[in-house]
Amino acid sequence: MDVMESLQEVIFALGQLGTSKPSNGAILEQVGLLLARSVGAEATSVSVHEQGFENPVSAWVVLGAWPRHDAIRLVEPPMSHLANVERGRLHRLGAINDERHLALNISDHGLVVVRRADATELLMTISALGGKRLSDEQLERFGQLALFAARAWSGVWRREPEWAVDLKTPCRNVLEMVVEGLDDDQIATKSGLSYHAVRAHLKRLFRAAGVRSRLHLMQAYREECAGRRFEAGAAGEQRAPAATVQNHQAEVGPVHFAQAC
Repeated sequence: MDVMESLQEVIFALGQLGTSKPSNGAILEQVGLLLARSVGAEATSVSVHEQGFENPVSAWVVLGAWPRHDAIRLVEPPMSHLANVERGRLHRLGAINDERHLALNISDHGLVVVRRADATELLMTISALGGKRLSDEQLERFGQLALFAARAWSGVWRREPEWAVDLKTPCRNVLEMVVEGLDDDQIATKSGLSYHAVRAHLKRLFRAAGVRSRLHLMQAYREECAGRRFEAGAAGEQRAPAATVQNHQAEVGPVHFAQAC
């Protein structure tokens, strides 16, 4: 994948993420693509963990040399080694000895973990494969962009309402596209599902959310996502006033380098 010439171009694109009110899936895909285009690593992954690293991911994107069913090994639990990793710092695993990395032929690995005020975690990684090493330039670019990617993500990611947490992947994908404003035919075309399968998923979503129309489904999802942004903070933490919900930041300052995690 070609490396973009200008970091400013990528930073500008990250800053535009929230202008069209994208779905969570679209947000994560765009962050992953922008990092991949800028850093030029053989593999790039971005994942969001709303329930901690010991639980299934809320959403993930992996751009690399593997089919989707293999790529998920990078972000599937348990990931207990990340529990105590310093947030907002670039870590490098130069000597790979983890089974999941070895299985994917990863020979060099860099990662940044950031935590939002509501305890939602964003994991960003770049990897080299087949005995290769990440270059100093790739690590420097990744560290520079992680700050901007984290801030862009933090401002627009909507924490899921409780009724959406256990949705199966096809049903979750339909929900994402409903939130984007797609109609049934557009969802069928984009997802590869039949029209009748889309309608069946919609009925499940209506029951789960306790609504009777797609408009009310969209409203329930967006309102509950906004309301849950601060509910998973530290014990005793007060929920932020509605006026400040859009302004909270992830825990990341200038991203510094650390040798290993």
